[in-house]
Amino acid sequence: MEWASPHTQPFIYALALSESDSLLWVAASVADEEWRKADLLSGDDDDYYDDILEVIDLRTNRVIASQRFDHSYHLVEAGVLGRVAITATGSVRYQTFRVQFEAAADKG
Repeated sequence: MEWASPHTQPFIYALALSESDSLLWVAASVADEEWRKADLLSGDDDDYYDDILEVIDLRTNRVIASQRFDHSYHLVEAGVLGRVAITATGSVRYQTFRVQFEAAADKG
């Protein structure tokens, strides 16, 4: 019997408001395109999910940016992403990345 898992549905896990420019940053977890039911014995289903980050301009109520990431990234605050990374020597580092907007290149 086929059944739809609630875990395959997107869910919002973080919101951040950049009040200076009225931008709402929304982070949601979604099933990866290669999603399959996680092995119940493993208990680790992070590999089955991606994150989608959308930025909404509250002045126009429009999504002005959208990006899909693997599940290792997360929203720290408006305009900042973070992730835990393991270096070649095996040490663990926490990295942050500031997000900037750029105009799309003209393909004309």
